[in-house]
Amino acid sequence: MFRIFRKICFYRGRNNIGKLTKCLDWDLHYGSHIKQLEAQQRQGRKVRALDNRPKLLLHSLFIWNAFWDLHGGRTQGFGPSPIQLTEIIAWCDLFEVETSDRLEMFRFIRAMDQVYFKFYSERSKEDGKQSGSRNKK
Repeated sequence: MFRIFRKICFYRGRNNIGKLTKCLDWDLHYGSHIKQLEAQQRQGRKVRALDNRPKLLLHSLFIWNAFWDLHGGRTQGFGPSPIQLTEIIAWCDLFEVETSDRLEMFRFIRAMDQVYFKFYSERSKEDGKQSGSRNKK
């Protein structure tokens, strides 16, 4: 059953890199604030972030979970490192991803990694500006 689900993920997901990366971008920007945003919405306020929240499709969950599993194993130096090809291969081995689907997995993970690094870069710049303004006072 698991193998069939994975096949559906790759078959249906081939054209969904953009949808998956939009979900990741939204999650990185707003995911840690979801409870507050939903509370505001329950109070009758219009919450644009929730109105624009992309839907994660069921057949994308396998790849979504793979990214977060791999993300947790990043090495840290002066910042996070990209997810290594060897880690993707090891993950594919562990979850028995067929050889024919591994290139797709690599493409998905790399696309999601680019979104993560864009977010990380933006956040680092904002943190630098905030700490710089505190130092000037």
